[in-house]
Amino acid sequence: MNAEFIRAENIRGRTGSAGPKELRGQSPLRSFHRLSLRFCFLVLLSALTAGSCKSAAPKRAFAGETLSYGMVYDHEGSPVNGAEILINGKKISESDIQGRFVLELKRSGNHRAGVFKEGYEPIEQSLAHDPMDILYIKMINASQLARLAENALDRQDYAGAEALLERALKLEPSRPDLLYLQSIVFYLEHDLPRSRAVLERLLARGIGGESVEALAALSAEGSIPPAP
Repeated sequence: MNAEFIRAENIRGRTGSAGPKELRGQSPLRSFHRLSLRFCFLVLLSALTAGSCKSAAPKRAFAGETLSYGMVYDHEGSPVNGAEILINGKKISESDIQGRFVLELKRSGNHRAGVFKEGYEPIEQSLAHDPMDILYIKMINASQLARLAENALDRQDYAGAEALLERALKLEPSRPDLLYLQSIVFYLEHDLPRSRAVLERLLARGIGGESVEALAALSAEGSIPPAP
């Protein structure tokens, strides 16, 4: 479960925003207008064409009693399309191609929120719903976790790299580059049995190459890497 989830920007009296890259430097009020303009248009259009539809009642749309707007973006600040937004276990929204979504809840207060998309870490967190909040949801995928692990290796933070790769492998457990990187971490931690076990899994699948075979030979010989 990703610790980074929903950050709420309340538009009452705020003048700054630190949301995703396409919204940075704008006021929360302006961000709110950009995110909600399309949704408001759709609500008004539905109200004109289907006046009996409860979800499109003009009074609720203008009063803003239950509507909140938000955006799902990844660790690098790009929009995430198709992320499912669940409230109290029920899907109520999905992000569009620009990462935007709208929440319509029956009441304000605390809810159990979840965000799910294949290839990304699932997120679950308590959400204190306020219709005046703009919600920024930050997700991360296996490739981004792998890049963070490589950065940790460059800093010789082997424990940090191992933890990041464990998270990535929960999302894509058979991905060869993640497994190879994990074997390197184990080797640098002087955990040769685990390094060798991961490499043998790759070789058994016919995934080799000079780098994999060389590291497998070092692990099998019991060669300890030199101290940094």
